[in-house]
Amino acid sequence: MPTDRRSIEAALQAVADDFGGEAKPTILFENGRKHVREIQRIIAALPLNGTLLDVGGGLGVNVLAVRRLRPDTKLLLADGFVEYDSGNRMGSADRGLRLLEAAGVETIAIDFWPDLQLQIESGTVHVATSFDVIEHLPGPALQHLSEIRRTLRSDGVLILASPNAASLMKRVRQAFGAHPYIDFELWLKQPYHQHYREYTISEHTELLQRSGSWSNTFIAAMP
Repeated sequence: MPTDRRSIEAALQAVADDFGGEAKPTILFENGRKHVREIQRIIAALPLNGTLLDVGGGLGVNVLAVRRLRPDTKLLLADGFVEYDSGNRMGSADRGLRLLEAAGVETIAIDFWPDLQLQIESGTVHVATSFDVIEHLPGPALQHLSEIRRTLRSDGVLILASPNAASLMKRVRQAFGAHPYIDFELWLKQPYHQHYREYTISEHTELLQRSGSWSNTFIAAMP
């Protein structure tokens, strides 16, 4: 099946239509470019009949799009799903989980902190993704990354992305008085699901070096 940008955008549109409601503009407009970039990287790394593990993928927008593009792929999604309720623009966890089940995605409801423990056989995953996850952990991501590494084949690929703490955009905002992490009111809100610590690009590399032996990684530190 073709996996050019137009095909990816069409798959993303179909996923957004399935979610409907407020989730649709959130997927297509607020996060549309980001989703397309992520799916492009996944498809480029994923072999036919391969296995994809998405750690912290929320309600599975990326994996649902990959299912439409790669129907042969085994898809695994691990997330806590705790932030998805009627007040979340993506909708309730129940709604997302029904879509994932209908698409044949194996979901793993799991806590990420303090120890990530994936009930997945070692060395079986072709591509693992962790998009915008490690900045939400209350401490270092070393065990988190090590556990993901355990699941990967020797030639497996990790695609890691999170905000770049030292981006030009952030430095400009801070020069005008913005806080480097999160709005004060969100920091006070409980339960807290926002950022604890963002990393620079060099720190992303250091985390990987200290968490195991990686054969293939792609780091995408976002603005």
